[in-house]
Amino acid sequence: MKRYSILLLVIFLSFSRMATAGGHGYKIKLKVKGIKDTTAYLGYYFADKKFSKDTIHFNSNGEAVAEGKEPLEQGIYMFIFPSMKNVYFEVLIGKDQDFSLETDTVDFLQNMVVKGNKELSSFYDYQKKMIEFSKERSKLSKKYRDLKKTDTAKASAVKKDIEAISDKVEVYWDKIIKDNPKTFLATLITAMKEPKMPKFKVPEDVHNKDSVLQTKRYYFTKNHFFDNFDLGDARLLRSPMYDSKVKYYMTRIVIQDPDTVIKEGHKLIEAASKNKETFRYMVAYMLGYYEETHLMGMDKVFVDIAENYYLNGKADWVTDSVWLGKVRDRVKKIKPNIIGYKAADMQMMELYGGGYTSLYKTKADYLILVFWSPDCGHCKKAAPKMVELEKEYRDKSVKIFAVCTEVNKDPWTEFIKKYHTEHFINVIDPYNYSKFRDKYDIYSTPTVYLLDKDKKIIAKRLDLEQLKELLNRHLNEKKK
Repeated sequence: MKRYSILLLVIFLSFSRMATAGGHGYKIKLKVKGIKDTTAYLGYYFADKKFSKDTIHFNSNGEAVAEGKEPLEQGIYMFIFPSMKNVYFEVLIGKDQDFSLETDTVDFLQNMVVKGNKELSSFYDYQKKMIEFSKERSKLSKKYRDLKKTDTAKASAVKKDIEAISDKVEVYWDKIIKDNPKTFLATLITAMKEPKMPKFKVPEDVHNKDSVLQTKRYYFTKNHFFDNFDLGDARLLRSPMYDSKVKYYMTRIVIQDPDTVIKEGHKLIEAASKNKETFRYMVAYMLGYYEETHLMGMDKVFVDIAENYYLNGKADWVTDSVWLGKVRDRVKKIKPNIIGYKAADMQMMELYGGGYTSLYKTKADYLILVFWSPDCGHCKKAAPKMVELEKEYRDKSVKIFAVCTEVNKDPWTEFIKKYHTEHFINVIDPYNYSKFRDKYDIYSTPTVYLLDKDKKIIAKRLDLEQLKELLNRHLNEKKK
């Protein structure tokens, strides 16, 4: 499904091209020692990618000017030097966009001098200070590792010194926020601050005390994850933070259950909806990520976002009717196969040996639904293993409903005889009465579904190991 991702990239690009509401433009004078007679690029972050905004030319004195008639959208930008293997230094772009920079290729950051932009000067001071803190932490960490082997008391003291660095960082961040009120820099630093975890108290007589404590910490983290982070601030979208923060929350904090993901996804979209850019990003991210993920069942998220935003017109920035038609077609194919839904019946299926049957006529506590082709190499490899699996679970009310995806009966019957799948419920639909390809979104073979006794989909697109694991789990739960 990567064909859709190209359009999502176009959508991302369209955000960056949104016209600004007038102004005095931008003018950045540069002088870089060690650079001469070369070209560089003014780039910027957008979500998890970097894009080029402008090309600038350095003269023989290492001087250049980046300028435009419209002001730059606020965010983190960078000057990229192809002649130095694309080495770059970052520039925070806030309200003040007429300033000068002077530095040296030996060390862009440490030699940086800013004129005419207090906020940017504070940004570079912040970066330098963070490097100092990092070096201090690294030095103490090495000392701690060495002492841990020989002197635990001294090691413990060093560990406290390491923890104290975090407090120093917090104090420094607060100072920057206070010294640069109502600036993008203050917003950026605030967004980095994690909410303080309370010291939860759990009575000693509570069963599974550690588990209870862990649960409390988890829910605090989840409920306060975006306390200091404004999802409706497009400036953060043009930084490395926004995309990584959202992805971490949705994939590492949120429980990976489709219904939970949908619920939390809508919350983030709502939080981002106060700004057009962040709203567009969030909707596009939810559609794009859950279109491509290989996590079973997450296609339900794709369907939900497609129906609630793209196919009902809320994603009004998408005007490509051909692409929207493809999304509509994918939803039509995926929706009948969502895990937890009842599988579509297949009627008038011709049985091996004669006669007809349907999926719903087949009674079993667990039904393995296999779509395969006699000419498929993977199917030939899987067939003997599937035969063994059928023998193992035959007495546990488990049956295999094997659907041939081809219309020619001769290869089908030869396949059954060669691989001894006579104990399966082998069916074929040479006239496509059942429309099974559309109902079950069959685009490759073998495709394996696991259904319960009511024909509800337990899992889909399984390999044999996953299938056995699921069968064992459900059979064991049934015994309890």
